[in-house]
Amino acid sequence: MTPHSLSLDEAAIARTGTISSIVPITNGLSGARVYAIAAEDGDFILRIGPDDRRAFDRSLAAQRLAADAAIAPAIVYVNDTDRCVISTRIFAPPLGRALAMADDRTQILDSVGRCLNRLHGLPRSGLAPLDFGLCERTWSAQRQRSGFPDWAANLGIVLGEAADLLAEDRRRVVSHNDVTLANLLWDGERMWMIDWERAALAHPFVDLATFSSFVSMPKSEAMRLLEIQEGRAIGRPEWDVFFTLRDAMSVFYGAIFVGLIGDLNSVRFATIDETMPLAECYRAMGTGKLDPQSPQCWASLGAALLKQVTLRIE
Repeated sequence: MTPHSLSLDEAAIARTGTISSIVPITNGLSGARVYAIAAEDGDFILRIGPDDRRAFDRSLAAQRLAADAAIAPAIVYVNDTDRCVISTRIFAPPLGRALAMADDRTQILDSVGRCLNRLHGLPRSGLAPLDFGLCERTWSAQRQRSGFPDWAANLGIVLGEAADLLAEDRRRVVSHNDVTLANLLWDGERMWMIDWERAALAHPFVDLATFSSFVSMPKSEAMRLLEIQEGRAIGRPEWDVFFTLRDAMSVFYGAIFVGLIGDLNSVRFATIDETMPLAECYRAMGTGKLDPQSPQCWASLGAALLKQVTLRIE
């Protein structure tokens, strides 16, 4: 299927009603093709999943579980052959925009903790464990490229530390594994999670570790949210696990953003002191100074994530 040839069969139309438009939506980091559908019976989102059949089956299994628990939007149609999933459309801003507009962020952030609590309590059947080795492979591939910022070269050490911790702590729960600001929608009352391509069984701290990294969350706020998520007090040994995983997720996503750039020498990586923090990157994107689909934006976001780790471990 392509944006120009996309069509839906009678079974899909029976679930949506007569379709008036199918409009492509800008891709996220997952690489999935996403479309907004306007139809007789409402508005929907169509996603064409990964080419890898096993990856599609895993993501669909997690999305079904989450949709049944009203964590993800309801699924109305699935075509396994074309790896096509249609779900109801939630008209709500991505979490980054909701937080920027909020007078009080507490209600929104607490909802993230409660949402993760519900997600991690879902039955684990049908899901495979997260391949944490992907984090190390992604980092290694980017670290050795010409033009990679020298000041970040040694950050891969935190991935090794995280891998050792995960080998010792075998707790695993149903996890989204891509809890970025774009994959959370706030409708004013509750949180919705979208884009389930990376869903798998993972350590219960991975999701919040990722989210708190993208929000540049202060330590005290991250600790409060983790206790909301877990529904209990957290002791020092577990805090150490959480903050190690947060550093690991910052390094992983930093490498992902760097990996989007074809030629690292074509962009400007600032010195660590001159590298913009994430909050400044988000403001530049909001005002149009940084194009979200440009290599320079990816370089800025990747460097900002890596800088967070550098500042924490110095």
